[in-house]
Amino acid sequence: MIAAVRRALDALRGEGDHSVTVPPMDWALNPNNALEEAPVVASAEAPDNLCLFGNRLLFATGAEIRAIEGEAGPALMSLDAAVTSLAAEGGALAVALASGKIVIRGGAHDGAEFASLAGRPLGCVTALAFDGPDSLLICVGSETHPLQRWKHDLMQLGCSGSVWRADLRTGALASLAQKLGFPFGVPPVRGGASVAESWRHRLVLLRDGRPPEPVLFDLPAYPARLSRAADGGAWLALFAPRRQLTEFILREPRYRECMMAEIAPEYWVRPTLAPMASFLQPFAGRHTQEAGGHQTLAPSRSYGMVAKLDAEWQPVASFHSRADGSRHGVMCALERQGRLYAASQGARAVVAIDFAREA
Repeated sequence: MIAAVRRALDALRGEGDHSVTVPPMDWALNPNNALEEAPVVASAEAPDNLCLFGNRLLFATGAEIRAIEGEAGPALMSLDAAVTSLAAEGGALAVALASGKIVIRGGAHDGAEFASLAGRPLGCVTALAFDGPDSLLICVGSETHPLQRWKHDLMQLGCSGSVWRADLRTGALASLAQKLGFPFGVPPVRGGASVAESWRHRLVLLRDGRPPEPVLFDLPAYPARLSRAADGGAWLALFAPRRQLTEFILREPRYRECMMAEIAPEYWVRPTLAPMASFLQPFAGRHTQEAGGHQTLAPSRSYGMVAKLDAEWQPVASFHSRADGSRHGVMCALERQGRLYAASQGARAVVAIDFAREA
């Protein structure tokens, strides 16, 4: 009852979920060029899903899994569908495929597969994480759209995401959370998991048998995957910025319905993973261009950012590719041997940052 009254008051006053304001990028999230200036260590079409497998750093591109070795990324494994998520534990590699299944390669459970979760589809697995050798955490972004149609899920205010724990010995499944707004990233914590909830711009902790506990909220960009840091904190990739125009449209159902029915998805007013050069982009040119150049703080629909979180899940540093850059659409970041690796889909590159020096 109290929650319903609060929602009604928020709608009347334009506050809470009904506000179209966007928090600024300041303090620990203050913009810089660290991502834009970082050296490239691998190039590929839409690189994603950075994963440590033994002494190798892997990433996925389409239906291939590659290893970063110097500046080359030779294919280690080719699969029959695009890879949507990777996780490793010891000699085992868990792979989620866009065709709707999760397969285990290597280790004690080699050959194990999941084709559904309690009868629910697996076409939008956004993250996997081992919680010990016999337990796998599974993050499903949406039950209604595959991962490549994330923009449709956002524009339809999707909240069908879920997080599960799978026992690899018995195949038993346990639900940790339901009705999430496109959950991304699922590193385990004691008694549960930490999850980035993209459409609600926040991080939550999922403890067995408890409601989601928000620990970081009202982020200025859409959070994606989480990975653990060596110092006990975490790395959070943020794949696109929030903008007031987008926030306004998300609160106008009739406009959104017409836009989605009459306009091609690439021209919707929505976040993107790469800078858009077309004159059809839904922002006036004078807002992004000045004196023949692109403004660094223009209201771009794409952006690149990775945030360093401390042990209490609060931002303490961040690395950016601003509106005038190209290394946007960062879905994942991973620490290895004192360097931070970030996969930019907008720039089709994996870059590496000496984060101790940059911070």
